[in-house]
Amino acid sequence: MWVSQAALEWGIYLLVGVLLALFSPYTFARGRKWWGYVLSAYFLFGWFVLVFNGWASSTWVWSNILDIQFHFLFHGIHRFFVFLVLLVASFIFFFATVYMGDSKRAGQFFLWYMLFTVAMLGLVTSDDLLMLFIFWELTSLFSFMLIGYQHEEEGARKAALQALLVTGFGGLLLLLGVLGFSLETQVSRISDFGMIDGEQINKKISWWVLLCFLAGGMTKSAQFPFHFWLPNAMKAPAPVSALLHSATMVKAGVFLFLLLDPLFDQVMAWKFGLQLFGGVTFLLGAWGTVRSVENKKMLAYSTVSTLGLLTFLVGVTGDGVPRLASLMVLLAHAFYKGGLFMVAGIKEKLFQSKKLWELPRIYRSYPSLGISAMLLSLSMLGIFPTIGFVAKEQLLLVFSDHLALLVVIGLGLVLLGLVPFSMGFFPWWGSKSESLSLSNKTFEEKNNLLFLLNIGPLGLGVLSVLLSFNPLNVLDGLFPAPWQLWGGVHQEFWISLAIIFLSFGLYKLIRFDIPFFVLNRLIHNLHHRVSNPLSDRIFRSFLDQMVRMAYQVTRLIQNGNLNQYLVVCFVTLVGIGFFSLVINSDLVKHVMVLPFHGFALDKFVAELILLATMAGAGVLACISHHRLSAIAAMGAIGYSIAGLFVLLGAPDLALTQIIVETLSVILFVYLLHRVPLIKPNHHKRSDVVGRLALSIGVGVLSMIGVLIALKVEGDTSLMKFYGENSLAIANGSNIVNVILVDFRGFDTMGEITVLTIGALVVGVLIQLGKKGRVT
Repeated sequence: MWVSQAALEWGIYLLVGVLLALFSPYTFARGRKWWGYVLSAYFLFGWFVLVFNGWASSTWVWSNILDIQFHFLFHGIHRFFVFLVLLVASFIFFFATVYMGDSKRAGQFFLWYMLFTVAMLGLVTSDDLLMLFIFWELTSLFSFMLIGYQHEEEGARKAALQALLVTGFGGLLLLLGVLGFSLETQVSRISDFGMIDGEQINKKISWWVLLCFLAGGMTKSAQFPFHFWLPNAMKAPAPVSALLHSATMVKAGVFLFLLLDPLFDQVMAWKFGLQLFGGVTFLLGAWGTVRSVENKKMLAYSTVSTLGLLTFLVGVTGDGVPRLASLMVLLAHAFYKGGLFMVAGIKEKLFQSKKLWELPRIYRSYPSLGISAMLLSLSMLGIFPTIGFVAKEQLLLVFSDHLALLVVIGLGLVLLGLVPFSMGFFPWWGSKSESLSLSNKTFEEKNNLLFLLNIGPLGLGVLSVLLSFNPLNVLDGLFPAPWQLWGGVHQEFWISLAIIFLSFGLYKLIRFDIPFFVLNRLIHNLHHRVSNPLSDRIFRSFLDQMVRMAYQVTRLIQNGNLNQYLVVCFVTLVGIGFFSLVINSDLVKHVMVLPFHGFALDKFVAELILLATMAGAGVLACISHHRLSAIAAMGAIGYSIAGLFVLLGAPDLALTQIIVETLSVILFVYLLHRVPLIKPNHHKRSDVVGRLALSIGVGVLSMIGVLIALKVEGDTSLMKFYGENSLAIANGSNIVNVILVDFRGFDTMGEITVLTIGALVVGVLIQLGKKGRVT
């Protein structure tokens, strides 16, 4: 293993993050709640290094034999996502320290919280596709632990399992895509994508590889028809939603699409898939916000919608403008959505409020919280001067020449505008009859706690304004045109203004029910279908059927019946064996020539007699109704095999076979007097025929295996070694005995030890059985 200096820096940084995560349970168990601030400072330090110094692309070789490397990239979208994750995580970890500080399992929470974020950093900087997949699956695993943090609640457990199954299934498809892509292109590193000719990619990449990449990204980013898991994941605590569903986990799928889009830019199926599923998800998510009555649920549906919009933008063919718009929307969404999730968490923790229309005029009593919510809502609405305004301008510019698409995008943005009006503006005024009433003591206590909780959302709100003026050097080279905050009053500006006014009108309609009763009823009925989508019901039905099938399979193969176990094992053996023969015709060629040449007539007659004896004894053992006669028949088979060994020139094996067979018969007969008499089991004729067919199949397969083994030429070097050195080194002319006693003496000793222990255990059980202590 070798490590370059640059890789050592980033590798140590990630390793330190893992160590900090492992120390979290220890520190929080001893009441050191300040440990969360250390974790926040860890990400803030990494962000400062990225912005003012920069992490260099580097390689850390893990396994030369498997050609697996930790190769880190810090340019283009890799640098962009590292910037995003580090900055947002630093604020959210600070918020989580205050929010989760009084939890009894805070140490466990921050363990998974930290490991998840470090895995996300590894995902967005990995150059090797296989390592990207490993980090991809780690984020799914750690998110399962975070979503199910409140595991005493059934809803949290179901939501966590659903998220794990959906994203884990997508991860397996991604692995298939990675393996297929590497095999077909001989490229496994992202930095080597330029070696692949874009015009020939249609000929090199199979359709199923594209499908696996699409499905993998869609499950992670909650695209239709996998969008149902994200709203259900709102059972997690607010810090989990703020981080996972704003800037990290759900953005991993968009990151994958951005990464692969330059490579598949000329593949129409790739572009069509992104546009189709992204567009449908955008509209479904936007509609889901219309009748949501919970803060986090509405934010979740708006996140689904924005993820669909981002996917759609990646799939839009054109110059650099769509890519610029997707990056700007992604950046703005991470800030305002992470901040609004924290605002919803503050309302839930301090005021036990989950509903949208609860606690009107709360911002008048707590203006600092209102300022944070207002800044974040302005960015989500796309009002100057916020990063959301720049993103909205670029978004509308992409579709300025496509009237139909512009109308659809505008409609979706109108529906999404309900979120900022509901969370950022309604708590300022509300209804006069619903004014907030709190005692001075409660006000003082909550105001002190609110000061710390509000640092996170307020920081992201202020950054939403500051970044609109200067995106810092982290965004250099990503955009085709110079950064421009204000482009003047033009067509996109008026369209944006119209969207804001329409959103406000729809907000008034939905909130105060004026006076369109029929329209509201229609919205309610349609939303019921959106909030309980068909894909969600299909998933739950599929999961129920899987549980039932697992129960039936368990009853079949693990029912405590030894005979049934043997049947299952032999059926599996025969099925796999004959299937291998069918798909591999080369194996069958070894069976075509039977080794019946070079035999003497006298030995052939003796062999024929022994074989007939074995066959007759086998039939007798099967049809016998008495155990003694069946044991005698099995003994006759063993002695016949010993006779064959003698005829074939292996008297030592014959002697061993005779001894083993004699002991077996004696032990069987002895045990018959100790085992209770069991009534014979009279099987149906169909069962007898089936077991007879299975027995014939096992026998035929065994014979074919022996014939194949006789024809296959293996490595004879070990055989020559034993033949040349048995007498010279071990002073023994019987090679088999020398192998067992000298060359493999420790193996033989181990086998004898196992048999001795088994015999002792059996003896102890028999003695206990005599005393009535074991039944």
